[in-house]
Amino acid sequence: MPTQTRTWQRKILAAAKADGYDDLYWYIEATAPGRRVFPAAYPWKWIPLVPVGPDPEASRRIAGMVAHFFRLSNPPAITYAEQLTDTTALTQTGCLWYRWDCDVDVDAVCCQCGRVEQVGHTALEGWSWLCVECSECCQRPPGR
Repeated sequence: MPTQTRTWQRKILAAAKADGYDDLYWYIEATAPGRRVFPAAYPWKWIPLVPVGPDPEASRRIAGMVAHFFRLSNPPAITYAEQLTDTTALTQTGCLWYRWDCDVDVDAVCCQCGRVEQVGHTALEGWSWLCVECSECCQRPPGR
């Protein structure tokens, strides 16, 4: 069960409308069995944030899609809901966060040679990673 009601969210959105929804974001709240509530994070401890402005309903739908991604890749016992926050609250709690339209660089280890490269987490979706040099070797025709 989400910790923010839709009525409470409407009040926050109405108050923030005058500022153009500056510094207001949707994040995904996860509720695990036993009512343990925490922000959903991917990759690792990074919390994706969807900017509310300029259209709160459109951005809520985008946040709903992000919540759906979490539902697809986690046990059905965990529920997900769109919640509002601002960067001040996240900074005070020490959370790691990023705007959903940005990519987070992570270390990727080449499964063939062991080289470490910085790549965006969206590029590192598979279980194995080939560095630039190894991937070019694999694409060359034999004998060249």
